[in-house]
Amino acid sequence: MLRFLTILVLTTQLTTLALSQARSTLEGRDLIVHTLSRLTFGADAALVDEVQKQGLDRWLKEQLQHTEADPKLARQLEVWPFLNMSSQEIYAWVGEQRDRRRLVESGLPASILLRGARNRWQVSEVMADFWRNHFNVDRAKGSVMYTAVEYDREVLRKNVFGKFEDMLKASARHPAMLVYLDNYISRRPPTKTELKTVARRVRRKTGSKARGEEAAGIAAQRGLNENYARELMELHTLGVDNGYSQKDVIEVARALTGWTVDTKDNKYAFLYRDDMHDRGDKFVLGKTIRREKRRNGMVEGEKIIHVLAQHRNTSVFLARKLCTYLVADDPPARLVGTTARVLRERKFDLSAALLHIVKSKEFRDRQYYRAKFKTPFEFVLSALRVSGAVIDDPRELVRRVAEMGQPIYRCEDPTGYRDTAESWRDPGVMAARWKFALDLALGRIEGVRVPETFFAELDHRSVPALVASMGARLLPGGMRGETIRVLIKVARRHRLAEKEGEEEDLPPLERHLLGVVLGSPEFQEQ
Repeated sequence: MLRFLTILVLTTQLTTLALSQARSTLEGRDLIVHTLSRLTFGADAALVDEVQKQGLDRWLKEQLQHTEADPKLARQLEVWPFLNMSSQEIYAWVGEQRDRRRLVESGLPASILLRGARNRWQVSEVMADFWRNHFNVDRAKGSVMYTAVEYDREVLRKNVFGKFEDMLKASARHPAMLVYLDNYISRRPPTKTELKTVARRVRRKTGSKARGEEAAGIAAQRGLNENYARELMELHTLGVDNGYSQKDVIEVARALTGWTVDTKDNKYAFLYRDDMHDRGDKFVLGKTIRREKRRNGMVEGEKIIHVLAQHRNTSVFLARKLCTYLVADDPPARLVGTTARVLRERKFDLSAALLHIVKSKEFRDRQYYRAKFKTPFEFVLSALRVSGAVIDDPRELVRRVAEMGQPIYRCEDPTGYRDTAESWRDPGVMAARWKFALDLALGRIEGVRVPETFFAELDHRSVPALVASMGARLLPGGMRGETIRVLIKVARRHRLAEKEGEEEDLPPLERHLLGVVLGSPEFQEQ
């Protein structure tokens, strides 16, 4: 009954919520709360106090110097020994051992959740999540299950504060991307002579002319694959229908033929095969890429990636995505424009773009305070962080995030998961959030617990005092009056149920309230 009342009240509140704050510039503690809401996966009052003491600029400068796990987290990550292995080493380590295969399968998403919840270097975790979706690969496809470990470490995390072109090149050459978007099988179409050779070889082997012709027909179908070239332009650089044609896609695909994967001895490393490359000039975006006569054709693909990485349309596309991620679902046009300019002027330096956004007047505009809506991944991590949850085993957390519609490294669509509110406000997803909030508070998630010390530090003198102290700790940006009234109402009904013995196994009040606060509208906001 109490859970039903809680969800009913919060549902009504969420659907009628309206932000009506006057426009002004965020300053002082409000600015710190706002910045931490976008650049960490959750900040409680203690972290806000810490950053206020250190200074926001100094905190941010320090954060941008680190992409690794902090020492304490690094020790926790040792339970997954493969995290620092190359793809070849992972294949050798797994061998025929099913338990190790299962460990790799569950370990990468579990380690990503643990890093997001526990790493001191939060900005690198937040930006790794952005690029994980921008350069999405799906671990359900072939060898990506194993190669994604190295991909996440060497392609994404290594470059989150570096140059965009370096990340783009690294993704284009990595087996995870080559397999996911099928470029590893893209090759020049076979010549007539080669097809005749295939037919003749099969005919001699089988004694059947029909079998020879069939083999030649199959071979003729093996050729150019446009999947990666299209997504390279549409999702990774220029944007959808933004200054290029289908002819450009084909020409880019031609330039990237021969970029494949070396599977010999389970290396699963990048391999360029000149015999698969489509020779000849390519004409892309008004530029002619001349046939390489003295060097192998891999240079042609590298030239095209450079052109795409530095293109003006790429700067605008990336700027809009970054501003959407860090500021608002419909970001201010002026900020998108200035961020695009910074990208071009700073040779697509990603840390420069990030600093420009968070120091802009648009970022500090109060109308964007709590204007974002958390994805399931962000919601779960923020709940874990502000509650001080002890994570002994994150595997159940991985399942819960998947249950909310965002399985880690399992997005089939090359777009990756979207981070706008309309994508995650489905009633079914919200119900899963409320269940998670209460289950976390009540200790019903295997391998995870909120320690008693969290509750011991609250003010227990009265119901209003308990509500106020919990709200101040979990929501340093404050709670709306309606939410406070809901919490007090829930608390008083809980006390009445305790007194009258209405319900069996009634949880402690403070744990019930924790679940309600974590499910509140304010806690869904960012």
